[in-house]
Amino acid sequence: MPYLLPINDNRSFFSPVNKKENKRSKLNFFNEAFAATEDYQEYVDEFTIEDQKFEIVYYENKKWPDKKRQSIKTMASQVKEALIYSWGKFKPLMKIKPSKPYIIEIFEMPETIWGNSFYFKGNYRIRINDLLCDLEKYVKSTIAHELFHTFQFELKLGYKSVEEIWLSEATAVWSENYVYPDYNVE
Repeated sequence: MPYLLPINDNRSFFSPVNKKENKRSKLNFFNEAFAATEDYQEYVDEFTIEDQKFEIVYYENKKWPDKKRQSIKTMASQVKEALIYSWGKFKPLMKIKPSKPYIIEIFEMPETIWGNSFYFKGNYRIRINDLLCDLEKYVKSTIAHELFHTFQFELKLGYKSVEEIWLSEATAVWSENYVYPDYNVE
């Protein structure tokens, strides 16, 4: 479950300590994720939605029991379903089509982060925490939330002020309920 930090906590995104530097870099969202090839097998599922290219990348540890490996495969399928379904809701709502290809990565992240999205090296990127692998509603809601952010990026909505950040996050949370009204995982 996500948690809130007081604004004056130095780990908070909004802490006065973080005002003069790139706040996002403090959150470690842009660290590259690499898997040791001897321990992990990489899987890639490429597909398109209305001529938009998507690539889902996930890893299986060769030492995992079959049940865990199947859970990750199932999660990748749920991510794909959520992308297709959410895309069909957001494109007519926002009246735009994002212009960059997508890379969606499934891997272990800190348990307080369910997912994140950003633009990097010519792609929209979505990362989702593999700790959600047995929680389908959380997987699908998180994908809806992060995909909505990419539509916001395409519209050039800002993250320059606290108000813009709150508006972007609040509407992304709203988008989860717009796509999956019966889930309410927030």
